Amino acid sequence: MESMPTGPWRDRPLFGKLRERDVDLLLCCELHFAGPLRDRFAEVWHRDDIEFSDAWVNHFESGDGHGETDLVVEFRRGNETVYLLVENKIDAEFQKGQVERYTSRARSWEERGDANEVRTLLLAPSDYFGRPGAELFDERIDYEDAMASLAGADDGRSRFLAGVLGQGIDKQRQGYTPSPDEAVTEMWRAIYERSRKLTPSLNMKKPRQKGRPSGSSVIYFRQAKGFQPITGKKGIVIKGDKGFVDLQFSATTVPDLRSIVESIIDEDMKIRKASESAVVRVRSRRIDFRDSPSAKMEAIDENLDKAERLRKFHIRHKSLLEKILFPELD
Repeated sequence: MESMPTGPWRDRPLFGKLRERDVDLLLCCELHFAGPLRDRFAEVWHRDDIEFSDAWVNHFESGDGHGETDLVVEFRRGNETVYLLVENKIDAEFQKGQVERYTSRARSWEERGDANEVRTLLLAPSDYFGRPGAELFDERIDYEDAMASLAGADDGRSRFLAGVLGQGIDKQRQGYTPSPDEAVTEMWRAIYERSRKLTPSLNMKKPRQKGRPSGSSVIYFRQAKGFQPITGKKGIVIKGDKGFVDLQFSATTVPDLRSIVESIIDEDMKIRKASESAVVRVRSRRIDFRDSPSAKMEAIDENLDKAERLRKFHIRHKSLLEKILFPELD
């Protein structure tokens, strides 16, 4: 067979000019395949009996005043029908009233009896979540999270979509210079002070001034008491905007981690994939880092309490877990 030609075109982006509607169509196609992205979307319902039913791209109802919905995803929950109304963003600003229209459509479907429950979901690069209005969606999945879900797929279609999402992240960040954000910084300082009082063994590092990009909502406890010195993406992590507290392991697969710890984890602890690693995860209340700390104090305390639970879990099973956390020490 004649070899394929080579040339500069092999280094070009997957899309010469990536548009949100391109991603909409690829997402809809991917959801019709029983793969990891479908599973990730199903996770927002926090139930084990959720089954994918169908998905439609660019849904518009004439005359309802609610505008276009990028993606509608239908699930079955026992005998109930539930929907996600998905707004996909790369870098375009929200249109005037766009977020409110999503909420209005969701409520009208429920009131008419078209569905048992409807939730709105924003899918975008994580840096986008700092924009006003993003916090009003019921659920949020960032491109980085979706890429991580697709990373383990062994088919070219899923890998292609992961590459497209990566191109979307790059497009969103072009020309973006993060600036310090006082509200985010204030929230970090409040969490730090609260941790010093309630969970001193976590040894939270005193935060510097923060900005709005994605890393501003992820707290690593790299000096938690009872751990070896931690570098990289492992250890105890609060992912505040997602509502997760993780004990994260580096370069470990979900099946491998499950085979080791499934018999010792608590009932509310789950084993999940996160980026290129596996985690023991506990769900918690979300923390909006742009809100006032006084309004989120219960959520702050809950996240810190669950982080401390994971630290104590690690201490109880230290001889086993440190072989996974720090394999280089074997």
